[in-house]
Amino acid sequence: VTRYLHAAMHERLDKSPEVHAAHERFMTWLTGLVRETVRGYGFSEEDQERVVEVATFLFEGFNVLLPLPRPGHEMMDFLLTRLVGSNT
Repeated sequence: VTRYLHAAMHERLDKSPEVHAAHERFMTWLTGLVRETVRGYGFSEEDQERVVEVATFLFEGFNVLLPLPRPGHEMMDFLLTRLVGSNT
């Protein structure tokens, strides 16, 4: 459901200020979760922001309406727990 909703939001971003605002709120929430997750892992602020950028890029890519090799949430979980978590 999330993929379809997110894709529909992207189709309407330029047409609806309300949809654009909702998308921005959601992405602000998401990037906040990523920042909270990587805080305390010993990364520089620049590297923390890079992780946020990569996670945002991946999330947006996961939610296009193309077949994925596995669900986006599994890939994000791998990124945050295996790759980021292994730096401790």
